[in-house]
Amino acid sequence: MATILDSREARMYREAAVAFCALVENRDSHPALEWLKSVHLLLPCLYAATLALPRVVPDTENAGERTITHDDWQALYTDLTDRLGRWDSYFDVSDPYDEASHEPVRISLADDLADIYRDVKNGLLAEQAVAGARPNDVLWTWRFEFESHWAAHAAGALRALQTALLVHYAERVPETFRSRAAGGEPDAGKQQDEPDGASRRTLS
Repeated sequence: MATILDSREARMYREAAVAFCALVENRDSHPALEWLKSVHLLLPCLYAATLALPRVVPDTENAGERTITHDDWQALYTDLTDRLGRWDSYFDVSDPYDEASHEPVRISLADDLADIYRDVKNGLLAEQAVAGARPNDVLWTWRFEFESHWAAHAAGALRALQTALLVHYAERVPETFRSRAAGGEPDAGKQQDEPDGASRRTLS
């Protein structure tokens, strides 16, 4: 019998979530820069797929239980910090609409990505771990983790990724490309150069 987890929205979310988690788990299989570009590509898909999930009421009080331990998270965070190098730390404001408190704060991109992974992976495990898991519990967990926590991390991470990959690395492209891009006329025939050491594990 089909359930809400068989809906088109749930399938699209599951596909994006599995792809993102696999990318994080297999990060050592990719050069650091190529891996970060893949994160930049997948994260907006995951964000959009989660927004499209229907709102439901959980069936039981077990919804939202976590499987990934703090030690698991710490190991991932430490590894991502090393992988990102100088691109790990960026500045942002916690609430762009709060006029009373708008001083920029230092944020870790590794922390963003590790938190997103933990929340998304926990949601996938919630569906897989228990035979006959309640569909509403699972779907509620997927959306709750997003709205209560990782959506903010994703928004900050995307801002940092956009700046790192499309602004700072863009300084490596030819001057003619930069001048056209600044005028709103990017030259599709030009290829962006990769920074020295792009094939290394770290971006520093």
